Amino acid sequence: MRRIANSLNSRSLSWSLLYLSDHGLRHTRRNNELMLMHKPSYKECFAVPFLMLGSDQTEHKLITRAVSGINFIDFFAAWIGVVTDKTDANFSITNFPQNDRIRAGGAKFESLENDAALW
Repeated sequence: MRRIANSLNSRSLSWSLLYLSDHGLRHTRRNNELMLMHKPSYKECFAVPFLMLGSDQTEHKLITRAVSGINFIDFFAAWIGVVTDKTDANFSITNFPQNDRIRAGGAKFESLENDAALW
């Protein structure tokens, strides 16, 4: 991503980049080998990377609270300037509503196990 950003900046272009994953991973051992796998009973399998970069950004913000992907289309439409009667234009990365009822695989996110680091 750094190479892409540097390349675009060197051309004085206006750009935006959004990176995310559809699922996270957890640590596990199989045949005495450390591996990463998806297992929906762990929080880390739903805690996905989400990164926004842009040529007009002037500060680094780290948001550590849980955010539900259920409103992703609202957020994405607002971010790229699309307005429809089906989306909520009030969403932004800093204006996601607090949601204490996030569900993950049918369970409450907060009730899922934490992945213990394996060495």
